Order: sequence, then structure tokens, then C-alpha cells
Amino acid sequence: MAIKMIPFSVCILCLSLNFRLAVAVCNIPSIYHGDWYSQEAGVDVKTNVAFDKWRRDSVPQEQLECISIYTHPQQSSIIGGMNSSMVNTTMLMGIFGETDVNKCYYCIDVLYRTPNIIQYKRQDCIRLNSGKPITIDKSCRGITEGLPTMDNAITMFRRSVVKLNCITTIEGVYQFSYEVGGPTSLGGICNEPRSRIEACQDPGSAYVDNRMFLMNYAKCRDVSTSVDQQIRYQCMGAWYAVKNNVGYTFAAVADTVEADERERFKCMMTLKDQKDPNNQVRWVMSRFPSCTSLNSIYDGDRKLVLTRVIPTTNYLPPQCVLPRNMSGTWFTQGQQFKSDVFINETHIAYKTKINEFELLETYYSCQQTQGTRYMMTRVTAGRCEVDFVCFDLVGKPSRLSDEDTGNFMVKKFRETCSWMSFTYNRDEYHLPE
Repeated sequence: MAIKMIPFSVCILCLSLNFRLAVAVCNIPSIYHGDWYSQEAGVDVKTNVAFDKWRRDSVPQEQLECISIYTHPQQSSIIGGMNSSMVNTTMLMGIFGETDVNKCYYCIDVLYRTPNIIQYKRQDCIRLNSGKPITIDKSCRGITEGLPTMDNAITMFRRSVVKLNCITTIEGVYQFSYEVGGPTSLGGICNEPRSRIEACQDPGSAYVDNRMFLMNYAKCRDVSTSVDQQIRYQCMGAWYAVKNNVGYTFAAVADTVEADERERFKCMMTLKDQKDPNNQVRWVMSRFPSCTSLNSIYDGDRKLVLTRVIPTTNYLPPQCVLPRNMSGTWFTQGQQFKSDVFINETHIAYKTKINEFELLETYYSCQQTQGTRYMMTRVTAGRCEVDFVCFDLVGKPSRLSDEDTGNFMVKKFRETCSWMSFTYNRDEYHLPE
């Protein structure tokens, strides 16, 4: 029987092709690329993610090469589609440059949260001499058991922050109380009226105001952990995730002037529809760049209780008086909600109960008058807008013309209270008898 000889060069080519298929380099999604900061077991870690490499620049330095990647089915976000482009993956990676049989392989699960936040979990070293073939679908628990949760994932903050609008994180004007420290804190709660959050958006603006919010801490004399400090935070995005079987809204922020990255980045957590009987909103904030210390809206490094307040404006003090026969307590039924109306000589206050736990408070302040027409400033507790509204008070029922303004500083009385406003009848409203 004749034996057919295979040329030696062909054998080398076959072996080379088989080897390259086993360690084929994969492409890491571009949304992961960049320089990242994380805190792992109390150690500051800087990581660079590139086309096919995952490199740890901190000691001990390490460079992993992507061998295989699995993209998990895309999930829809509960928060207005903010995570609609998220890509969660499991990657099989090996230490770059090692080729011997004792080479370590790692499975890394990555959760995409926002353009500035990813979370990951790394599986322990897997070696070829374990007796089992190493494949991503059989060796990586992210595929066989599921992706990690908020409880066991490490949060990575993008060091060069991508500019994002704050509207998905926080919006409005609030006074807040704060307590520093975890459940065993002995510092106490500081509730000072000067502690305020101002997160106001200017629709369509290209300026930084839409990407940042101001947080002013005021000191309480009897609380040792309180401080006088003003911090401007840049929003890094928000996402929805489950923690301890409860779905929370998480957000990340960056101090705009802090150079120490351990102090610069913070994680925040709140709960939608908290149903607080006092119409307040609870947040917790981390001490360091980690989300694992936030366990509930009552358990975190820094506990915040936000109360909606009216925005600061020079147009709130009254400049005229209303008809005296209008003073008193009124009741009205709108298209959706009922309101209690309180009127005195200079102000009108609407208190509208949206549901059992939410109360909408709107205040009008008399600014100018001409005949039966009264131009009034309108502000709503917890909202940034300052508008001009015109009442035409002629007997009963009375008429209301509403003129919202983008820049109320330049609105004139004749514009807001022109008869044309009433002719168009944009927002007709009837006060009760």
C-alpha cells in the first residue's frame, strides 16, 4: 500500500491556521474604548481599553488580549430609553504575549451603563491544564449563569467625561437635609435652609449649564460632620438597575474642580415613585467612586432628603395689590386635578394634589396692574421656570391669560397683558363663585 507524503511546509501551515483559530483576536466594542478609573478593594485602578486590548496601567500592570466575545441580547431601559444603545458583553481574554500551556485566561463580563460608566466582573484564572477545553460559551459564567448584578460588579468612571445633559439625572430646585456616614454614623442630620440643589435646564442651550448642577452644603452648628461647601457636579448619566431585588435609578457625577479622582467621582441612587407622605425625595450618595456602598435610599454613605422649593428670582416680591374681594380660600376643578386656591392682597397660591403622595405648589405674585388686568410672576416649587401670567379680573367668573416666556427679563407688561392674549384665549381659566 502506497503512503502519500504531505509536504512539511503544508503541515506547518495547517498547524498555524489551527492555532490562529484558537486564539483569534476579537474587537472590543468602541463604546468601551478610553481611559477609566475604578476603585477595587480600596486601591485606585486606572484601565485603558482599546481595539482588542484591556490594559491595567496601575500596579500590578497587566495587559489582556481579547480572544472571543459574546454580545448579550439588548435590554430596554425603564428610564426613557436612556440605555437604548447599551451593549453588554462577555469576553474571553488572555494575558498578552504568553503562549505556554500555563497561560491564564479570564472571562470578563461588561455592563454598559452610560457613555461615562461601565461595570465589569472578572472571573478567576482558567488554565489549559485544567483538563477541559477553554471556550467562551462553556468556560464563562456570564453566559452559563448570567451577567453580574450591582452587588458584585466594579464601577468604572470615564476619566475624560463625555458631555451629557443632566435631565435624566436630576432637574429642579430643592432644599435638602444631609447625613454623613453609614448606618452607624454619629454625626447627625443637618437640615439647614441654605442647603440647596439647583439643577436647571435651558432647553436648546449649548452652554455647560445643561450638563452640570450646583449643590450647596450649609453647616449646622450642632452637627460635627456638616460643612460649608459649594460643589458643581458634572452629570455622567443615569441608568436603571436592580439592587437587593429592588429596581433603583443610579447616577454618576464628577466634581468639576476636584483633581483627586478618589474624591472626584460619586455614585448616586434614588427610587422612582417613592410615595413619601411629606412630598420629599430621598437620594443616597457614595463617599468614594463605587456604587456597592449604596444599599437602599435609607442606607448609603451620604443620605439626602430633598424638598421642593421655589426658585430664586427678583420678580417674586409683590409690586401691586389684588382686589380685596378676591381674598380668601377657593376651590377649583381643572381638566385633570382639583386644586385648593389661596388668595391674599398680593399673592395667589395653588395647591394641587396629583395623587395621594404628590403635591404641586404654584405661586403667583402681583407685579403690575392696569385697569382689570394683573400681570403676575408664576413659580412652582421644585421647578426652575419663572413665567409671567396675566389675570383679567372682571367680576365673576374671571379670566386668565397665560404667557410662558423663555427669557422673562425682557417681557413687558403690554406683551403679557395685551388684549390679543385674551383674544387668542390660550389658557382660559374660570375662578369659582
